Amino acid sequence: MMSHKSEKDIEKLLSEMPDIKDDQSFDTYYQNVANQVDNKPKKNRPKRGFYFPALVTAAVLLLSFMVAMPFLSQDEAGDEMSTNEASMEDSDMESAESSEGSEDSREFSTAEDESSELNEVPSEESGEEEFMDSAKQVMTIEELNEMGLTTRVIQEDIARNQEDWISFYAMDGQANYLVPLTYVSDGEGKEAEFNNAQTKIEVDGLFTNIFQYAEYIGQNSENEPLIEVNDEEMRQVGGSALETGLIDSIHAFYGDLGYEQVSYQNKEGNTPSFSNYGEFTNLPISVRENYSYLLYEPEDTDTSLLLPVPADDQSVEVALEEMKNDNEDFSLYATIPNEFNFVVQNSDEEVLEIGINDEFSFESTNEHMVLIEAILLTAKSYGYEAVVFSVQQGVKEVGPYQMNQPIKVPEYINPME
Repeated sequence: MMSHKSEKDIEKLLSEMPDIKDDQSFDTYYQNVANQVDNKPKKNRPKRGFYFPALVTAAVLLLSFMVAMPFLSQDEAGDEMSTNEASMEDSDMESAESSEGSEDSREFSTAEDESSELNEVPSEESGEEEFMDSAKQVMTIEELNEMGLTTRVIQEDIARNQEDWISFYAMDGQANYLVPLTYVSDGEGKEAEFNNAQTKIEVDGLFTNIFQYAEYIGQNSENEPLIEVNDEEMRQVGGSALETGLIDSIHAFYGDLGYEQVSYQNKEGNTPSFSNYGEFTNLPISVRENYSYLLYEPEDTDTSLLLPVPADDQSVEVALEEMKNDNEDFSLYATIPNEFNFVVQNSDEEVLEIGINDEFSFESTNEHMVLIEAILLTAKSYGYEAVVFSVQQGVKEVGPYQMNQPIKVPEYINPME
């Protein structure tokens, strides 16, 4: 046990200790202590291996590089992104504003659109593109030829996207019908291009000599086409059929250009006289509507053209039915096959809807190209802007025509090279 002594006891004990006398100096004590410190044995510590810190350093560098890689790639793409962000911010703001403004209208129209979907023809679902106006219908004549197909019409898309076009009207070989032919315009004023008809038209089986008896010489005081005719020679070699064919050809040409009347004079500048028309200086252009279209294929030629045959007061359904019949005496042949049984299901002011029996199926062939284009042209002559085929089976595309959509009526007929 530890003893507990008072301070007085401790002082008493200290006073009883003997006196010790030391003659050594302070420097002597200091030197002894220093020598003991220097002579103290040192413990050998194991040396650290070099490989461990080197491995750690390499790992740190590798990890740093891997972490930095995404930031380096982002920095490289940052310059490109920054150039787009400025413009995207503006457009995003505009889009956000417009989407907020139109969101309510979209919600309002959704229910109405769904309720009327079954009662609308497909054309009403696409706004301005209410009739077929896709890239399919802009196929060029050359592209169709590469597919082994032949077109006898020019759609509005091609007429709008390519060169300007103009139509001449020649007579068939027996001088009974006018045959329209479409060429690329020379661009020198369409009124004057009438004078190029005889040299441009090089088609076997057509009567083009009528053009030598007429020449466009300018506009009259009423800004109407003025035609000079060789009436005397015409009476000698022609007759009433050629006179009628010439006048009809002139009127069809200038009617396409928007004129309602044509003025005439003979080579002497006087009033011309025809055996069928008598004397005349001005003749109004009568617009004839309602045609059925047949194939004109004169014997011993390669000519195959769509030819309009007047349908007079027939309904469009009757006119289409007549297109199943040949008229070999005039080299006219059917454009609609007998197995194409149809009914006009619905026709408004713009769209003609044709229902087809289940046994018929469309194929991507020249025969069905003729069928479709002849129907389109007939519908156009009756004032329709598009045709809808109620297709139950068969291909969905015939050449440029998508059979599950309304097809626009053509702009021109019988394109020539």
